[in-house]
Amino acid sequence: MKKKYDNIWLGVILAAITPVIAVYLIINFVYPVEHLQTYYENIWIPIVAPKVISLGVVPNLALFFLFIYTNRLTSAKGVLATTIFYAVVVFILKLSL
Repeated sequence: MKKKYDNIWLGVILAAITPVIAVYLIINFVYPVEHLQTYYENIWIPIVAPKVISLGVVPNLALFFLFIYTNRLTSAKGVLATTIFYAVVVFILKLSL
């Protein structure tokens, strides 16, 4: 029987949004700065960008285990595919330095 919310696209979309939210929360709560525009511009310096992306992908692990624990394996595949995509992006960014 197919479970509700067991869709590969749900996993892909949630795994793509989770790092963005995680980085936003880390920046705003851990490093409060008055001039956030300057801080956001400095994040995308080629040396810093892979580190920020890697840090943002860590919450995907919790999302992946949530889907595994609730036996929504198709959604877990979507999370895994998106996380692998992020890993390839980080790898390419690291090689381009």
